[in-house]
Amino acid sequence: MKWYEKLVLARNPSSPFELLLELAQQGDPQVQYFLAQNPNLPPEGVISLAREESPAVLLQLAKNPKTPTATLMQLAQTLDADILNAIEQHPNANVEVKDAVIASRAARKLIQL
Repeated sequence: MKWYEKLVLARNPSSPFELLLELAQQGDPQVQYFLAQNPNLPPEGVISLAREESPAVLLQLAKNPKTPTATLMQLAQTLDADILNAIEQHPNANVEVKDAVIASRAARKLIQL
């Protein structure tokens, strides 16, 4: 499959779950970026993408309204301000997640001193 076909499939909310999971595990950052935006990415795909190091992919996961609370908690351990802002505004961000965001912001400030 060509890379542009993968991008189209990654963005399509109607793509089959199995295909989305396969694309998530292939490690292509451009494809993962669009997968992270897909509201129908299965939980296993979200978990897989949350392990990535790309801030762009992680930011898209933090913005995806279907990202579960447990994944938001994992993402809240970052020091990236954009990701933390997205998590804080996420509809699934509960009190514990927001507390983790506050702690990460505090750690970020300490590191910058």
